[in-house]
Amino acid sequence: MSIREFIDLAPLESSEEQLFDWYSYLKQGGWYPVNIGLRTRWEPAHQWCIQQYGQDHYTWTGNSFWFETEQDAVLFQLRWA
Repeated sequence: MSIREFIDLAPLESSEEQLFDWYSYLKQGGWYPVNIGLRTRWEPAHQWCIQQYGQDHYTWTGNSFWFETEQDAVLFQLRWA
């Protein structure tokens, strides 16, 4: 299952999306977070993720980018964090 498919299974109403605890949900799902600092430019990081992993195989919540494998998270951290 991709991370996008997992997100689509989240038990919430559309009006609850911004209040939902995405960090805990993704962490309990076994996905891998990488926290990045405020100095990181977000748009290039997103473009890199799309090219590297594909649009459905990573996501972000606040300062955290999330990945399907630990290897993907480490590669992102080495490049962007």
